[in-house]
Amino acid sequence: MTSAHFFNGRTDNGHSTVLAAVALALAGTIFYIDTFTNIEGAIAVLYVIALLLLGDILTPRGHVTACVAAVGLAAASYVYAHSDALIDLQSLLRLSVALAALVITTSLLMRNEASRSELIATNAALRESESRYRAIFERTKVALWERDYSAVREILFSLKAQGVDDIREYARQQPEIVDRCVAAVRTVAANEAAVELLGRNAIDQTPGSLRRILPPGDETFLDLMEAIFLGRRSFSDSVTVVGDDGERKLVLLTVSFPEDATAFNRVVTGMVDITQRELAQKALQDARAELAASSRTAAIGALSTSLAHELNQPLGAIIVSAQTLVRWLDRDPPDLAAARRATDRIVRDGERASEIIKQTRSRIEQTQSEPTSVDLVHLVEETCAIMDAEFDGLLISTEK
Repeated sequence: MTSAHFFNGRTDNGHSTVLAAVALALAGTIFYIDTFTNIEGAIAVLYVIALLLLGDILTPRGHVTACVAAVGLAAASYVYAHSDALIDLQSLLRLSVALAALVITTSLLMRNEASRSELIATNAALRESESRYRAIFERTKVALWERDYSAVREILFSLKAQGVDDIREYARQQPEIVDRCVAAVRTVAANEAAVELLGRNAIDQTPGSLRRILPPGDETFLDLMEAIFLGRRSFSDSVTVVGDDGERKLVLLTVSFPEDATAFNRVVTGMVDITQRELAQKALQDARAELAASSRTAAIGALSTSLAHELNQPLGAIIVSAQTLVRWLDRDPPDLAAARRATDRIVRDGERASEIIKQTRSRIEQTQSEPTSVDLVHLVEETCAIMDAEFDGLLISTEK
């Protein structure tokens, strides 16, 4: 076996060698006193000192080996000193006490070594976790802060202890409480994305630096105070913030509050710039509104064209029927029967024009129009009557 099986290597080789030499010399001295002198007592207990000296440099296997060696030396001393009478109750009792002390000390040293190893492993894992967290914190493109809200929490919970149950109402009556809480916030750390978003103010660690980021009259911090006051685990909202250059930006603010009250000294705050997204949405809404207006204009134009086309026919028929009526009345004697038929046609065509206007209005109001039946025989008769009037006009012109 190599020395690595017995020595843990936490100290440099020179230090380990010195401790091992001192412990070995001490063990040899104790063995000599216990074996070759007449001093009565549990001298073997002093081997515990040698074990304690080796406590920082031995592995668990090394502790066991050292304990076995000390027990062997104590037993050898007893056998040598009592070779003529091995059964000596007082000496056996002293030896038992010494051996028990050695075993107990070794057990405690091994437990201490295990606890130390576990603590070292835990600390290593914690450092690794902290390193990963720091890498993510620094390299992410999301603006992140660690802010100390412990003083704010203390102020708010002190008010709650005094009987305040509505922090928003209390802030309306005592508006200075908001300024007091804002002044109590301190920035612990900020990443590069935060500096890009807000400038150097983002990493200002003086208490109250948060005041320069929030525009005057903004109630976002009051909402955040209410979240802490009510014991919520997180807070998020769209917030307007002000950068170093005075430019206002719309950001999505998220704050995660820890369960442990003592961890409020490092509350993680994140901001995502949504200014361009909001501008794009507004431009999209404006474009949609403009498109809708253009569509309505185009629809009205198309409807006007359709209406003019639909009305031309009945209006033309009314004009023809009216001209025919005048001719029937100008005859000598007037043809009243034909004039009455022309009058009926004028009334029907007028009603038809009115129905077209009514259907158009229903279409505009998006109401459902009812289907109507058409009498083809009547339609043919009306057409023939209109054509008769045209033929009569042609005949009169020919006779003249």
